[in-house]
Amino acid sequence: MQEYDKGLCGGVPFFINTESKKFLCGETSYEELKKWAVRD
Repeated sequence: MQEYDKGLCGGVPFFINTESKKFLCGETSYEELKKWAVRD
């Protein structure tokens, strides 16, 4: 986690999309998670 977090969130849950470099910190809705996961 430390390798990817780099001070962005500092905790869990922490999601990072390694292709788009987008990240989510903490609780999120299904719609936000789905939007985050889809490639732009």
